[in-house]
Amino acid sequence: SRIVLCVGLAQNFAALRALVSDGIQKGHMSLHASSLAIQVGAQNEEIEIIANQLRLAPKMNSAIAKKLLMTLRDK
Repeated sequence: SRIVLCVGLAQNFAALRALVSDGIQKGHMSLHASSLAIQVGAQNEEIEIIANQLRLAPKMNSAIAKKLLMTLRDK
């Protein structure tokens, strides 16, 4: 039971560390960028291109995603 307790505490400390660092937030924003790209109509390889551009943008929303997609398609 002591080993199980130690493992549980270690998991809690790992979760706390992830919450205070950029680990969880970074992963969430990465998924959000891909979701926005799909939402505005990006297809296949466009999704990853738009998602990468969104991750570098100062703000991340559907208006910016649409603009990036239109720019990409105009090339």
